[in-house]
Amino acid sequence: MSAEGVAISGTTHETFTINSDAADDEDAWLTFERGGLTNASLKWDSTNDRFDLNFPLIVSASLDVTGTFTADYVGIGTSPGAPYLLNVAADSYLQGTTYLGTTSTYFNTSGNLQMGG
Repeated sequence: MSAEGVAISGTTHETFTINSDAADDEDAWLTFERGGLTNASLKWDSTNDRFDLNFPLIVSASLDVTGTFTADYVGIGTSPGAPYLLNVAADSYLQGTTYLGTTSTYFNTSGNLQMGG
């Protein structure tokens, strides 16, 4: 690991702090070098108070979302019916077949679908 040319052998603490001397309006990020390919990064966007990733995020357990959830692709588990949950507490957009419970309980739509409750 290196930080601006300084070699770091590791840490013995339970936390790893990045940019501890920063003001609230300063961005910070982790960059993963990928040779000649585009580097992967996890960036703290201080202007919008959020994390930005420049590659897809795979979650292999439950993902609970409160607020607006926007994604180009959502894959739950490795196959339909896998025991992973997607809990959305606000508006959401799902494209393709959405399974509810098991692979034998699903709905599929190619047009508009509105549900009220």
